[in-house]
Amino acid sequence: DKIKIPELKKVLQGIADHYKESTESPAAVKKYLDELEQSLTRTLVHLDIDPENEADWWIQKIFAHIKNIKNDLSVFIPWLVYTDAPDKFKELIPVLPGIPTFKQMARIEQSLLHKINELYSPDNTEEENDWLTNYRSGITEAGRRAKAIVLTIEQLVIRCAQLSNMDFEFLYDRSQHLLTIGYNAEEHRRDNSFYDLLASEARLTTFVAVAQGKLPQQSWFALGRQLTNIGTTPILLSWSGSMFEYLMPVLVMPTYRNTLLEQTSKAVIQKQIEYGRKRGIPWGISESGYNMVDAALNYQYHPFGVPGLGFKRGLGEDLVVSPYSTIMALMVAPKDAYDNLQVLKGEGFEGRYGFYEAIDYTPARLSRKQTYVVVKSFMAHHQGMSFLAISHLVNSQPMQQRFESDIEVKSALLLLQERIPRVTTFYSPSVHEADTSITPGANGFMRVMNTPFTVIPEVQLLSNGRYHV
Repeated sequence: DKIKIPELKKVLQGIADHYKESTESPAAVKKYLDELEQSLTRTLVHLDIDPENEADWWIQKIFAHIKNIKNDLSVFIPWLVYTDAPDKFKELIPVLPGIPTFKQMARIEQSLLHKINELYSPDNTEEENDWLTNYRSGITEAGRRAKAIVLTIEQLVIRCAQLSNMDFEFLYDRSQHLLTIGYNAEEHRRDNSFYDLLASEARLTTFVAVAQGKLPQQSWFALGRQLTNIGTTPILLSWSGSMFEYLMPVLVMPTYRNTLLEQTSKAVIQKQIEYGRKRGIPWGISESGYNMVDAALNYQYHPFGVPGLGFKRGLGEDLVVSPYSTIMALMVAPKDAYDNLQVLKGEGFEGRYGFYEAIDYTPARLSRKQTYVVVKSFMAHHQGMSFLAISHLVNSQPMQQRFESDIEVKSALLLLQERIPRVTTFYSPSVHEADTSITPGANGFMRVMNTPFTVIPEVQLLSNGRYHV
């Protein structure tokens, strides 16, 4: 919607309308790209777009992308370039049912080179033999590059398998059947704290380790399943009540209907929506950067969450909304998430590279008359998770399909199908909730002193219980 020019929007709509039918074969793709490039060029000739405008930046990106795709087509499918084949050589132009893979391209090279060599003949004209030579060079180069890419992919597969072969023994506590938070290398000992909740990012690591046989199944069932409730709906409690803890594993792990994990994901989003409405702000709270910087002006990072969803005390003392939390929610509640993203966009919380890291509404970190501060940074971690969540929605869960296709993962998928328990008693974290009656923009407890020469000396005492200033 940033591009308000009707002519250009019409062209871009045409791109979307004809995309599917234009990707059925390499020839159709090339024709589509040629027409698209010409259409965009004709449109832009009549438009006066400021080179400093973001719309122009994206248009140039489109042209660069089209150029790169066309270059790939000419390199890997050379018969699209050598369209002037003599009639006697038409059999050398492969007729493919769809877009060939790199492995198919490598095999096509082997079969075509044999045919090309057989067609060399003294009866050919010089131009015909030249065409065969050029075509053979193109096919040979395409095959060489296709084989190189296949080899690179195979090497990456081996490397990924090696990287996934992790040793968890130094983090695993056999008495608790849990992974510790970390390991103190200097003191050669595990940390004293554990990843002990099912509603956390640790469930992804624990599940994979169990599937690989690196950890016993007891470690999965040792993860805490303390329940709270939203109305009559039981849901799992997390540590900080953040979207990250609940939804990060969903980026790659499948979710099954009518299970405890699915119900928890849905209920958590409703709780986030309810809390945002209560505080009068957009919803979506998770760990993120916030309005605090260090000496090098780097934003600080902290886990934030919704009171009532986490064990951690003081969750109501901070109020930081992170747009990536809403983007992750597209996987579970796409309509609600889309509506909230529109609100965030309408408030101006996005930049060139997408939505900003966070919006800090915490009164104690705001200046007078401020209602919020935008944390204008882009974290690669959160941007990457956002892309995965969007892909989950628009591409029919590709990461989940890949995850489930692994033979070791298949052996443990039953663990993810845990049913909703019948419970009558819930844990209530409300006793730990801070007062959430402060609304954004309300004056915090801030004193401003412009002079030390007051009638009564103004004093601020700071103490940690042992040291006083």
